Amino acid sequence: MIEKKIIGLGLLFCLAFSACKETEKIVNRTDSDSVSAEKARAIKPTVPKATVPAEKKADSLTAAEMAMIEGKFTAKTCEDGRFSIMLESKGNRIGYKIFDKKKVFASGKANIYKTDKSNEFNLSIGAMGGILKGDTLTIQNYGNSMNQFDHFGQCADKYLNFVK
Repeated sequence: MIEKKIIGLGLLFCLAFSACKETEKIVNRTDSDSVSAEKARAIKPTVPKATVPAEKKADSLTAAEMAMIEGKFTAKTCEDGRFSIMLESKGNRIGYKIFDKKKVFASGKANIYKTDKSNEFNLSIGAMGGILKGDTLTIQNYGNSMNQFDHFGQCADKYLNFVK
């Protein structure tokens, strides 16, 4: 048992020592380029900032856009309209309720962004994401082996269309 601990500590020491050697190589390389070690430590790599697409948040939507988003959307293809989503304004934000027939099983604040296309919005409703085009809200119902999720287990369709 003691031998295993000694071997483990030896390996840990070797890893730490090799990491220090790599750092020394970097500092020595900058020294050979006539840059002092202090300046080399002070230089920070520049990381390009991610650009965010110009989307319009829900709190900056017009009254006409808010009216277009609000309403009850029903998935007709899944068990004859068993599931529905209600989007309603609460001040300057949009709330949602997800219904199983008449029972509410999820509710909260929806994050809505206007896209570049007219009458099209990206929605984030809890763990679900969707696209609202006109009077149809499309949600991906389940994922794949790399990204496993299942929103409406009773529905076999990959994408559910909720229609107003």
